[in-house]
Amino acid sequence: MEVIDPAESKSATLEVNNAQPNTEKTNPGPKPSNYLVGAILSTIFCCLPFGIAAIIYAGQVDSLWYAEKYDAAREMSRKASKWMWAGVITAIACWVIYFTVIVSIGIGAAMMSAE
Repeated sequence: MEVIDPAESKSATLEVNNAQPNTEKTNPGPKPSNYLVGAILSTIFCCLPFGIAAIIYAGQVDSLWYAEKYDAAREMSRKASKWMWAGVITAIACWVIYFTVIVSIGIGAAMMSAE
């Protein structure tokens, strides 16, 4: 029967674990923006549903980054940016349509009253 020395077993386990480097932890690069201010402004002034989604994703960026989950933090940053801009673009499109309809009604009313 072979006796296994616990010290040798532990060092062998450490060597196996260290043989597969985690590239995500070794080169994190710059911390991504969380877009929280833009998400909040988008919620208040633009489109509420898209802004709330942006706030949820923006709130996860920093916690994932400090938990050394860099790829997940970058993904949440991209999603926060996407939802923030979706809210801004939706609001702009709605305002353009609104003003176009109002101006068209005003011009139509002015033309009818001129006759």
